[in-house]
Amino acid sequence: MFSGEGKLIYDPYARIKQDPWWAILKTDESIVDYYQHLIRQHYDVKFEKTVWGSHISVVRGQKPRDCLLWNKYKGEKIPFTYSNMVYRKHWFFCVDAQSERLEEIRRELGMTPTPKYGFHLTIGRLNKEYLQRANEQRKLIDKSI
Repeated sequence: MFSGEGKLIYDPYARIKQDPWWAILKTDESIVDYYQHLIRQHYDVKFEKTVWGSHISVVRGQKPRDCLLWNKYKGEKIPFTYSNMVYRKHWFFCVDAQSERLEEIRRELGMTPTPKYGFHLTIGRLNKEYLQRANEQRKLIDKSI
């Protein structure tokens, strides 16, 4: 396990969506950069920019039972650990993350200790158009052989 520290942000600004009741732990961009670099060395992929860059989703659009506690820990620096085991879920590459402090905050808000998909760092979302073009080019090459 590796360790890091992030800053808790409530209702983060996003250029493409502004849904209520989101909280993220903003993490060091170098984590995502490192894993994207490793993945690109082994696979022909391109990544799209994620909405909030390197982050761990703490609350994913779920209204807390106690709304008065929303923003209580705004800007708090929170430690976390993360795995080096990269996995793919649909169009996303991720690594699992853990944080007792994030679990405490979620409990205080009246939520389960971890979100539905657990805590994780999204390494990147695959660029669908790039993958489709690459697959079409491979098919053309295979036909010509």
